[in-house]
Amino acid sequence: MPENKSLVEKWVAVAKRHPISGLVLFLGAIVIGIAEFTNSIDSIAAFWKSNLAGNNDPRHYNHYGKIVELKGGNGLSISQAISIENALHSDAGICAEHHWIRQLYPNHKIVVQGLHAPNENKPPFYDVLVIRSEVGVEKTLYFEITSFYGMPHSDAESQHYKELLLLKVMGAAKKSNKIRVLIRDPKLLVKCAT
Repeated sequence: MPENKSLVEKWVAVAKRHPISGLVLFLGAIVIGIAEFTNSIDSIAAFWKSNLAGNNDPRHYNHYGKIVELKGGNGLSISQAISIENALHSDAGICAEHHWIRQLYPNHKIVVQGLHAPNENKPPFYDVLVIRSEVGVEKTLYFEITSFYGMPHSDAESQHYKELLLLKVMGAAKKSNKIRVLIRDPKLLVKCAT
């Protein structure tokens, strides 16, 4: 019946019979161990950077696993407005604005927030925020919010919005032969122009 030796016992047996081979195996194990340890540290650092520490970057906001990007200028004038992109709903865009302020202007409070539409309710749309430092110094920040302006505020509202859109499109489909609606799942809507 064969012996069931552990890996360490097998290594000790080889080292006793062939000391040079045992030393080479030992050094190889150390090198492999260091390499594996280094790879593990690199993996942990990459995970930390992409998932946990990502919210320290003012240009990227992680909203429940979805990255909202803040592009453009520094936000100190309308020509240098910060453009918010990839916000799936208004809450994500507003949180991205607050993230920008927390990262670049710690210890500042929002004192005024309002909508600015320089082209009479036509895009682009801007959120204008006045922030105040602890010592009373105020700054005005401009965020270009066209990509999410008018969108529902949360995922629950988004679902309600999709259901209303479905009803509206189905009503239009009954009135017109130019729109065809395919429904595979009540929660999904695919609109095809014919």
